[in-house]
Amino acid sequence: MKIAKYLLTIFLLLCSAFFVFIATQQNKYKISREKEINIEKEILFNHINDLSTWEEWLELKGYDKSTILSYTAKTTN
Repeated sequence: MKIAKYLLTIFLLLCSAFFVFIATQQNKYKISREKEINIEKEILFNHINDLSTWEEWLELKGYDKSTILSYTAKTTN
């Protein structure tokens, strides 16, 4: 019984040390997503600048199916 008590104590100490180690780590990280598009800059700008085309590439519908986008008469800047 004493061996089990010592093993449990060592296990708890190791778990505590592990959690302290994780908690003291720096939280510097970067998440990014890139995609290369082989198209002329003017065509791409006009497509992105038009708000009515955002549904095609913004992927809002994938996260929430009830998303409803509405636009004004003027959809470009």
